[in-house]
Amino acid sequence: MTQKNSKSSQNAPLTKEPSNVSISPPDISDASVVDAIGKDEKERRVERRGWLLEQYKTHVDLYKQYLDLTVKFDAFYYIATGAILSFYFTRTKDELATHPDIRLSLLFPIAMSLSFALVYIIGYLELKRKINVMGEIVRELGREKGKNALMMVPNFNILGVFLILAALFKFLIAIALGLYYAYGRL
Repeated sequence: MTQKNSKSSQNAPLTKEPSNVSISPPDISDASVVDAIGKDEKERRVERRGWLLEQYKTHVDLYKQYLDLTVKFDAFYYIATGAILSFYFTRTKDELATHPDIRLSLLFPIAMSLSFALVYIIGYLELKRKINVMGEIVRELGREKGKNALMMVPNFNILGVFLILAALFKFLIAIALGLYYAYGRL
């Protein structure tokens, strides 16, 4: 018997593969593979949610800064305009007659009014675009987490109302000062 075994081993090919090695790709229904794919998907969702939350925080911080900047610009505008107008209106008719260039001081508040109104209108249009972007981010976060993902969304329309009212006031002030500059009376 040993001679038969030795003859069969001599006839066996030299490149015999071990019986425990599998060459085929792993079966997708294998639980460990599904767990690995599921973990990758979960990690991607967590990364996506983190990125969306960062975008959300960035937009909210920008909103706060824009609102703060708008209030500061408006305060500067009224301080500068008030100072120039008080300088102008405290002059007597004789001073205005002898120094006609004092009237030119009205041009600065007129120019500032028109430029601030333009900046506020551009800011309002940009805000509308940002509101749409924030809506997309909130909807995406809602899909990621569920229905009640974000219950607290800041009301960006407050800044929009402020920008529109400020622009309207600036236009009215520019018109009134322009009429006064042109005709010497309102």
